Amino acid sequence: MSAPKLYDIQGEYNGKEFEIKISRHQSESNEFFLCRILAYLLYKKDGARFYSEVCEGDEPAVVVEEASAIEYWIDVGIPTLKKMKHARSKAKNIVVVAYRDLDGLKKLREQISEWSHVRMLYIKPPLLKEASSLVKPKMRVTIEWDGEWLSIGGFGGKILEF
Repeated sequence: MSAPKLYDIQGEYNGKEFEIKISRHQSESNEFFLCRILAYLLYKKDGARFYSEVCEGDEPAVVVEEASAIEYWIDVGIPTLKKMKHARSKAKNIVVVAYRDLDGLKKLREQISEWSHVRMLYIKPPLLKEASSLVKPKMRVTIEWDGEWLSIGGFGGKILEF
């Protein structure tokens, strides 16, 4: 993937172009792959990196490190409670970016309702399904984000936060 442009209306990256190179594992759906890229871009800061090519086991999709500590543990999908506890022991902040199973995300939020420093974002499946048609080698896409509304290459939808 190359040169996505991020318009973060509330943040510091308004109109900044990012060039990232990321491999898509053959087991990843277009939706998961795109969600992983979005998770990275929405929390793009110095020290942000993809943890590995694909989220595996108890590891996050993206981490943001500061002074050799994990500031943000960013997961894609609905992690298990066990994985959330692992994340809590390793990072100051946890972000979950989900695009399926809204009921599962709500249940997880209930299980950790007392935890601080956890942000859960839900991208409605139709948005990712439509936008996933843009996924191709060396793609260029404009992403607009205002904290509630997300637009990916002209496809838009509201992001739910829990």
